[in-house]
Amino acid sequence: MPEPIILLVEDEPLVLLVAQDALEAGGYTVLPVQVASEALSLLDSRHTELSGLVTDIRLPGGADGWEIAPTCSGAQGGPADRLHDRRQCG
Repeated sequence: MPEPIILLVEDEPLVLLVAQDALEAGGYTVLPVQVASEALSLLDSRHTELSGLVTDIRLPGGADGWEIAPTCSGAQGGPADRLHDRRQCG
């Protein structure tokens, strides 16, 4: 049985690294990207089904996490998990 594949979208390198390490320790294959446009391009070009999405909300690259999530769900038919922008949590 193949490992589940997670698309991880986070613009802060340290947060990306920590999240990637945690997901990989949990048995996931992680596709890490730092900008929304790269995530959207990857979703358009992938032929392998993703198991999930972990994304920051505020991202550089012309789109944000809210725009990536429906694209991932619509393209792959699976649920999307979201990491909310910590600056919005008070």
